Amino acid sequence: MSRFVRNTAIQVQIESTYGTDPGSWAATHVVPCKSATFDTPNDRVPRELLRGHMGGFDEIYTVGTGRMQFEVELAASGTAGTAPAWGPLLRACGFAQTIVAADRVEYLPVSTGFVSATIRYFLDGVLHTATGARGTVTLSLNAFGLPMMQFDFTSLQTTPTATATPTGDFTAWKKPLAINEANTAELRIGATYSAGSVAGGTLAVNGDVSLNIGNSVQHMKLLNGRSVDITDRNMSGQAALFFGTPSDEVAFHTAMRADTMTTLGFSLGGTAGSRIAIHAPNVQRMSLRPQEYQGRQMMAAEFKLVPNAGNDELRIVSR
Repeated sequence: MSRFVRNTAIQVQIESTYGTDPGSWAATHVVPCKSATFDTPNDRVPRELLRGHMGGFDEIYTVGTGRMQFEVELAASGTAGTAPAWGPLLRACGFAQTIVAADRVEYLPVSTGFVSATIRYFLDGVLHTATGARGTVTLSLNAFGLPMMQFDFTSLQTTPTATATPTGDFTAWKKPLAINEANTAELRIGATYSAGSVAGGTLAVNGDVSLNIGNSVQHMKLLNGRSVDITDRNMSGQAALFFGTPSDEVAFHTAMRADTMTTLGFSLGGTAGSRIAIHAPNVQRMSLRPQEYQGRQMMAAEFKLVPNAGNDELRIVSR
C-alpha cells in the first residue's frame, strides 16, 4: 500500500487544561500549511554493563516529545475586528490576543499565563496526537513574495494510532496579499503605531525581511509534572536594505555604533479586513554588511527587538 506526503493534514486547538486533548475535532480545525515536518525525539539510557567482553549496549526508552514544523500564510481575517484563523497558533507561541470590536485584532507577547495547544498530525492514515504543545515562530516578509509564518512546536509525545486523514474546511483562512507596491506593502524605520496603523519614519527600499520571535522552548522532565514551557524569548530581525545615498548608509553606521534605538514598522493591504500591521517600538541596529543583488550594492542589516515598557517587543495586527 502506498502512502503519500500530499495526504498530510494538521489540526490545532487551544487546550483548556494543559496537556489534555480538548476533543470535539472538526474540519475547521485543519490548518492549511506547507513545508510540514514531524519528528518524535526521545531519551534513552544506555545500560553500559561490564560483561567480560566488548560490544554495544541496548538502551532503555525513558521519555519522548513531539516536534512539528510548518509554514502558514499571514493574512488578515477578511473582517475588521474578527480574529484570524491562525490566532491559536500565535497564542501557543506566547502571544496574547486582544480583539477591538469592529476594528482590529492585536497580538502582543506575554511573560505569564501561557496557553498550550493540542496538535493532531496526520501522516496519510497515521495520527500523532501531540498535547501540551508550545512553540516559537519566525515571520518572513520577503519583497514580491507571500507573507509567511514559520512555526516550530514542541509537545508531549503520545502513541500514534491508525486514523484516516480528515478533510479540512478552510473558509476562515483567507488568501494572503503579495508583498508588492500594488498592495501598499511598506517597511518603515522610525515608524509610529496608532490604532492599528503604522506610519511615519523613513520608507525603506528593501528586499527580504525576517523577524524571529526567538522563544526558548524547553521540555521540563519532571516526574508527575512533565511539561513543555516557554522560559524566555530573544527577538531579532534581519532586512536587506538599499541606501539611496552614501550619507544614508553612514548615518545608519553612526546610529548603530552609538546604540541609538529606533522603531520598525511593516504594513500590508489598504482595505478593511485585509490589512496586516507589524510594529516594534524599541529596535537596536546590531550589524550592517555588504551584500550584492544583481550587481547592485545592498546591505544586510541585523536588528534586536527589545522590550520598551515590557511585553511589547512586537505587535502583530489583523485589521
